[in-house]
Amino acid sequence: MEKKYTGPKKSLPRLWCDFNSVGWSGEEGDECYYSFDEKTLTKRRPREGMRVFIYEAGHGGLVMGCEAVLERYRHPITDELCWRLRPVSNTGYLGKLS
Repeated sequence: MEKKYTGPKKSLPRLWCDFNSVGWSGEEGDECYYSFDEKTLTKRRPREGMRVFIYEAGHGGLVMGCEAVLERYRHPITDELCWRLRPVSNTGYLGKLS
């Protein structure tokens, strides 16, 4: 029996994310997100492979979100080393952010 995802673990850093920013790299099959609260991420001392909970506010005090893994990538225009968020399968969540 498959375990149902019950929501974000309180230990995971929480980051606001713009879910419209998926796939901005132009890479084939890119599911990553590129627009998120980088200031909050920086305060958490990010590292490759770190798991976070990303979310976007909805109606009635609810959030839509999922767990994601931090990855480094080279920006295609500036060649700067940047962070992107790769969503983790089966961690989608809709509910209150407690």
